[in-house]
Amino acid sequence: MDQIIGSITSILISPLTSLMNHIIVHATYPFKVGNNVKALLEASKDLEERMKDVNMQIETAERKGLTAKNQVQRWLEKVKGIVSEMQAIRETYNQRSCKCLSGYSLNCCSNYSVSKRAAKKLLDIQKLSAEGAFESIAEKLPPPLIPDMPTTSNASGRVDSNLKEALHYLNEDDTVTRIGIWGMGGVGKTHLLKQIQDSFYRGNSIFNVVILVTASKEYSVAMVQDEIFKKLGLAKSDDVQLNAETISNFLAHRSFLLLLDDLWGPLDLEAVGVRIALTAVGSYKRKVVLTTRSDEVCGAMRVERQIKVDKLDEIAAWSLFQKNVGEQTLNSDPYIATIAKEVIKELDGLPLALITIGSSMHAKKHYRAWERALEQLKESQLYEIEHRPNAKEITTFQTLKFSYESLESDTLRQCFLSCSMWPEDYAIPKEELILCWIGLGLVKVDKTLRSSYNYGYDLMDKLQAACLLEDSTSYESWGYVIESVKMHDVLRDMALWIARDYGENNNKWIVNVDVGQVENIGNEVERISVMNISCKRLSFPPLTKLTTLILRAYDLQESTVLVNIQALQALTFLDFQDNYLKEFPMEICKLVKLQYLNLSGNLIKSLPEELKSLTNLKFLHLRHNLIQTISKGAFSILNALKVLDLFSFDTIYSLPSLLEELKSLHNLRALGITVGGDSQFQLLEKSTNIPIQSLKICHLKEPALFLTANFLGNLNHFEISTSGTEEILIHTSGQNANSHLDLEILRFTMMEDLKMIVWKGVSPKDIFPKLRSLEFLSCNKIENVSWIVHLPCLQELFIDKCFNMMNVICCRENNHGENSVPEIQEDGGDALIPTFPCLQCMVLNALPKLHTICDPGVTFPSLRYLHVEGCEKLKKLPFQPHTIPSKLEKIEYWPRSLWEGLEWEEDSLRSSLEKI
Repeated sequence: MDQIIGSITSILISPLTSLMNHIIVHATYPFKVGNNVKALLEASKDLEERMKDVNMQIETAERKGLTAKNQVQRWLEKVKGIVSEMQAIRETYNQRSCKCLSGYSLNCCSNYSVSKRAAKKLLDIQKLSAEGAFESIAEKLPPPLIPDMPTTSNASGRVDSNLKEALHYLNEDDTVTRIGIWGMGGVGKTHLLKQIQDSFYRGNSIFNVVILVTASKEYSVAMVQDEIFKKLGLAKSDDVQLNAETISNFLAHRSFLLLLDDLWGPLDLEAVGVRIALTAVGSYKRKVVLTTRSDEVCGAMRVERQIKVDKLDEIAAWSLFQKNVGEQTLNSDPYIATIAKEVIKELDGLPLALITIGSSMHAKKHYRAWERALEQLKESQLYEIEHRPNAKEITTFQTLKFSYESLESDTLRQCFLSCSMWPEDYAIPKEELILCWIGLGLVKVDKTLRSSYNYGYDLMDKLQAACLLEDSTSYESWGYVIESVKMHDVLRDMALWIARDYGENNNKWIVNVDVGQVENIGNEVERISVMNISCKRLSFPPLTKLTTLILRAYDLQESTVLVNIQALQALTFLDFQDNYLKEFPMEICKLVKLQYLNLSGNLIKSLPEELKSLTNLKFLHLRHNLIQTISKGAFSILNALKVLDLFSFDTIYSLPSLLEELKSLHNLRALGITVGGDSQFQLLEKSTNIPIQSLKICHLKEPALFLTANFLGNLNHFEISTSGTEEILIHTSGQNANSHLDLEILRFTMMEDLKMIVWKGVSPKDIFPKLRSLEFLSCNKIENVSWIVHLPCLQELFIDKCFNMMNVICCRENNHGENSVPEIQEDGGDALIPTFPCLQCMVLNALPKLHTICDPGVTFPSLRYLHVEGCEKLKKLPFQPHTIPSKLEKIEYWPRSLWEGLEWEEDSLRSSLEKI
């Protein structure tokens, strides 16, 4: 009986207890209102700090071409929403009626409501905080599986016939699955392969995947796999067999076309991962096209059809030569055309020679210069090489050497040779190349760094005009313009042949060879350049003549290179970029002849005092490290220093002592630096005698930031980040605007309180006449950036996570000039200036309130790339059928459902844009 009573009592008490607990919780809400709100505020502050950290990580990742994951973006949106709700709770708490007793309110209903909301919101914040512990913040967006549009054009009718034959096998003949294109170097095989690729662009392809991979001389299964992984955006491991499985699985249910360029030997396609039978299976088509210099490789690869690319016949050769020399030159003297016909015979129909030597003769308008050229070409053909290895290759080099020798100066010739230090078929960023030329002493830094870069670009233009370099400008992830150049592989081989004493001293320059050979080289080596080659072990013997060492993308912490490097006492040029260095290598401080040192892209946090022993150092690059501390005296006696780049992710603690040391360096021409806080920025503003070129300011707290034209005029790259600034005022400070304003890159990142940029007595085109790149990231209170319409040279525009932006360009203009009319009149004239004459790429991401980009009167005549993502309210693109940019190459619109929901004034506009 007692047990029954106990059970009944337990059954009755349990819900009553639960009910009582529930009542007690609610009854105590009014009395805990202060504690609950305080706890909420503290938790909210922690969450906001975590949000700032995540945003900074995103910013860093985006600098590397990565994109924030969707779950991270959703988390940030939730945090932003909950912070707004928390602020509403705090305002309600502060505004309660019937306040007394030192601020406590007697309004029970109000206290109850606020306390309950605070307690509930605290649980939400705690949940969000737990969700914010991400393993990874960002990832790389997968590249398109098929090119967007054709990029090459036909060079001659001969190429057209070869292209027609190749396309017949690819489109119509399912019995042919492997096609080999072969011929000597410089005859146009790569051009033909790119024409094939362009024939299968997006919207015009029978294949789901089109992949072009350049193999080159140093190819391996792993290297080819690596290229395929990059093109497909797949996750790669360190296991070749596992990577083959990944590629095979990806291709298993797709039609694909694999284009292999410049194959020097047989490649095991099955080992790469192309394991599916190369034949039509059901609706799938699988085919491979390769180019090679040898028909033997075609046989080893079991190709079913060969296309030999021959030299040009006399008519086609004359046409190509005419095109590169120019009619004006050929007609400048009646005898020149006669000599030109003889020159063409010496060039033997080789397209590369016709192009490069034709370009070299463009400025030669006297017949004697043409006679001399003919004599030189005939002399080169008499070179006794018929019984040597690679005789045909050296014959080509002897012919092409004329273009090299025709360059106007030895400096230009050395600049050309130095381009061979990058890997074969590598797109060399132009600024990186000029930086190298500066370090090698080919481009002097006597005045400003900008004037040195101008000279470097001039040299590059001359090499391109001579067709010894080709333009390779491209668009990285999210539209960053990467201005690059490339060397034709035959010209690169010729450059190395010349640099190695015309083949007599093959150890003089060691460039991207099998790194195992480095340990066996002789003491005659002068330059070593190893980039992007994976190896477990790398070391150098004592090399007394080695002056230049480039080693990139290699884990130096796991090698013996640093131990042995101090023996390389002749070194003047050292490049250790992107090598995962966590500390400054002390061994480098013993290389007393060093003039150029580049340690950018590492993880270095501090600089030692021993740095001062490098008294010959002229150029020190430490960009994108984590430098916070610099030992006192590190720069005190580096009187030769001309360029110092400390533009890093972190701010420097000991700024005052550093600036004092830098003031004494009278040869310093350019400084890059990151500073934090209002006091450091004010200190920097007063240091007018220090030539700051790149500047990043973080953690400003003052609501208003005043910038003068004179201060901005000294900069090339300016960035403000993670600051509480609400308003930026740009003015002339009572002086005339600087006529030499050089700012090209301007970025506002993590400026969550920034509302506007105000122009006082100046216009944007006066302050930023050369501005090329502009970015707004996480500037949540900005509603538009209409003033940018006044920027005459703007090429790149990035607007990302500006959650309150409603228009990019608003058509009404107020007294401050934040908003601008879409068309601008010249002062004192009636003519309208076209808007955005130079804008090439525009990226708009995560702008949930954006409903208009601009008025229909705003045009983008030079736009090549448009990326729109996460702009749910945007219903129209800024184009009319007659204003679609003629150069537009690519539109990315995500998610695709938003594209489907766009409104079109004319159907022809949509159909025209979908073809791009």
